Amino acid sequence: MHRRTPDGTLAAHPWVAEVEAVTLTLVSGWDLTVLGGALGIDWSTRGLATFEEVAGQQDHARGHFLVQVDEADGWLLVVEPNGHLCARPGTVAALSAGGTAVSVSWNVNAVQQFTLARAGVVVRCFDPVAYPTGGEQEQLAEELGLPFGDPDADPRPAMLTVAERITGVRLDGYRLLGAEHRTWSATGPTPH
Repeated sequence: MHRRTPDGTLAAHPWVAEVEAVTLTLVSGWDLTVLGGALGIDWSTRGLATFEEVAGQQDHARGHFLVQVDEADGWLLVVEPNGHLCARPGTVAALSAGGTAVSVSWNVNAVQQFTLARAGVVVRCFDPVAYPTGGEQEQLAEELGLPFGDPDADPRPAMLTVAERITGVRLDGYRLLGAEHRTWSATGPTPH
């Protein structure tokens, strides 16, 4: 069942209905080597895999994380099927040290989050269902007109729309779900 999105974001992202859990992160200002170091990528594990193939192989209990990385319009796109390494605000902040990082995540427990960091600092982080207004972080211009906080709307497409507005990268279903991506095992960020 598709919940309504008055702004048309679901129509632009129909594939979200197929994905139970994912973290998508866009990073600018870094190359793959620096990104890999930040995420603890084991370069010897490189392979090619689809989203579906990776989703069933995540082993969170043993610290076995699979990440898929592609380049998209000058950004590095980190795809974590059923993963959450880049969902943590501290990780997003670290990934933005060379520029900007934007993370969109949701899981089977309805935990959803949008995070934007620039130059190592989180500038916006929110749960799109319990959408905050006011407070310490100002609403982004890219959020305007989207159905955050609307109990009748699916916020996942709206989060993707904000990420697209910030980065200029189209997060289409074929790119994410249908194609094979470079895939590595990662241990996650090293605490400082």
